[in-house]
Amino acid sequence: MKRRLRNRLNMVGPGFVAPKVQSIPVSELPSPVEEAPVAKGKKTTVTVKSPVVRPASPKSVPAGKTPPRSPAKAAPKSILKRKRPADEVEAEKQAEKEEQQQSKRQKKAEAALLREAAAQLEAERDRDTLFIACGTYNSTFGGYNFNVKASTLTPVFAVKPQTGYVSQTAVNDKWLISASSDDTLSVFSSKQLRSVGSCGSEGTVTRMVLREGNVLCTTASGHVMAIRCSDWVTVWKEQGHRKCINDLALHPSGALGITVSDDAFLKLWNFASCKLLLQVKLPKPASLVHFAPAAEAYFIYSHPEVVLYDMNGKKQTSLKLADEANCVVALTPSLYLFGLENGCFEAVSVAAAALKSEWTMEAHTTRVRDMSISTFKARTAMVSVCSSGSLAVWECDGGRKPVEVKRMNINTRFTCVSSMWK
Repeated sequence: MKRRLRNRLNMVGPGFVAPKVQSIPVSELPSPVEEAPVAKGKKTTVTVKSPVVRPASPKSVPAGKTPPRSPAKAAPKSILKRKRPADEVEAEKQAEKEEQQQSKRQKKAEAALLREAAAQLEAERDRDTLFIACGTYNSTFGGYNFNVKASTLTPVFAVKPQTGYVSQTAVNDKWLISASSDDTLSVFSSKQLRSVGSCGSEGTVTRMVLREGNVLCTTASGHVMAIRCSDWVTVWKEQGHRKCINDLALHPSGALGITVSDDAFLKLWNFASCKLLLQVKLPKPASLVHFAPAAEAYFIYSHPEVVLYDMNGKKQTSLKLADEANCVVALTPSLYLFGLENGCFEAVSVAAAALKSEWTMEAHTTRVRDMSISTFKARTAMVSVCSSGSLAVWECDGGRKPVEVKRMNINTRFTCVSSMWK
């Protein structure tokens, strides 16, 4: 025993110091707890309290970083599957529909304002060039520019878009159209002077009028047609006469039109509703017809005289011309110029129930085939062509005789002419 103690002391180093033991008085020691005796045959119930679980303290988040968010609780299924009332859904759809319609109306109004502004700028622009479109018997469709300031007549294009002769031409700021005896219409852009397509017709077109949005045509088969300019589809076609329709006159309002035919009938049409309003049986066929707004009437030419009718179809008076007339244009609302077979012009004034020949002048050496008149502001110019190949440009000043400003002789036979200022 002593040897073991000595060995342990030898294991401790020389600097070892034994710990001090503090003595505690007996009076300060805790008294023992006496347990109550357990009776025999009785069970003792011991209640064990569950330990209190405290939430763990959040981990410290480094500076400059956002603590992670707890995941959002999903909405109860009863709320997700709640069915909306039918009237509420219908009201919401109606509100969306009205909002879309309001947006469309606003866009249309803005587009109309832009078109109006562009038209006003175009109207204010000075136009000193007269564009002339001509058709011939050899299928050539040509165009010329007449410059008023320089007094020059310059060819700008010549094409043969069809196989038959060119029967009619029409031109406006957007379109340039030629109609042929092969029952087709060729369409060109009047600005770029390039072809944009073609369409068919019910027979040879005898008269063609361009108005806003469509082209009105009459044919040798007796049809009256309206062709839409946006897609060149025939939107209205009517067998107006049993024989060839010789002429078509459009009222300044654009809603009314008159046709005359070899079947000796005159018919008044409402082109807005595409309905026939009036038909008058004539003593013999008429070749020309024209409205006379100043007299609230219209007149026809049935060789050898001009006959004036009121808007109800009642004959007012008549006047015999110097020779057979092939074409007519309006110099003023009450003065009309006829192109005659002998190459002359004859002016006829139209008043209330009265016709009067004002003057006659020489224009061409052969028959006047066609005429076209164009007005821009206070400037009015007329173009006439004859069968011998002569094209003349005239300056018109009200009721005075036209003054020739340019003439060109072309080795061809003209059939028709149209013009516009650009």
